[in-house]
Amino acid sequence: MKKRKLKTEPATISWPALRIIPLILIFCSLTSCVLPDFHTTWRSQEVGGQVLDESIHAPIEGAKIFFTYHTNLWCRSDTNGCYLIKETHNWHCLIFIGAGNSEDWPPREVWDPYITISHTNYITREVDWGYGHPKVILLTKIGEASKPHPWLTFNGDGVILQDRGAAQYLKPGDIHFEHRNYEGDHRPFKLHIGFVQPVYDVQVRLVNDVEKTQISIYRGGELDWECTFLQLHSSNLKDSDRVYRLEFTP
Repeated sequence: MKKRKLKTEPATISWPALRIIPLILIFCSLTSCVLPDFHTTWRSQEVGGQVLDESIHAPIEGAKIFFTYHTNLWCRSDTNGCYLIKETHNWHCLIFIGAGNSEDWPPREVWDPYITISHTNYITREVDWGYGHPKVILLTKIGEASKPHPWLTFNGDGVILQDRGAAQYLKPGDIHFEHRNYEGDHRPFKLHIGFVQPVYDVQVRLVNDVEKTQISIYRGGELDWECTFLQLHSSNLKDSDRVYRLEFTP
């Protein structure tokens, strides 16, 4: 079967922007302004992955994936459930006004990668793709109940405190932390979690979070996940006193 080409909407220069270029050049020629420097800047990152049925993990073809707040940037998943939205760039001219002053026109924009995934047979879902870069996005079919999410809690020493069906998916003893030196007021470290089978929608949070810890989740290998933390080192909490909750979809 011929592979279906992913459809995407590339960024283009608007006609108003094209029409204003001659006016800028005329203005610069009549004044002391230096001719503008035409260039591009990064606007949105490349977004890609796979869309699967939550119940049977089968690829979903024809799902529409688009930037939630910039709906003109979109694509559809192919027969394998794969999708790709290429990175886009702003188009500018750098105008030098004089006395070392300059500015971009139009102003720079940076789009956060909040994406929405929709399909006629599935419940629409929004994902912060920039938070953890999920390799796979699961959709629940309309009329079907979502699968239960196993979870467990563990402390800062990697000891499991409470299990609700999640421990069976983990490699024995494979919850461990890698601490780093303090950076200013923060103590950065990594959490490594190993699984015995592929899992999806991994979430980790600090239950007794009085420090407003920043947590980012990244996938390493197929069965290895990694979280990075940034905690205030001024806290009186010991590692063994911190309680984390791990939840995922098998």
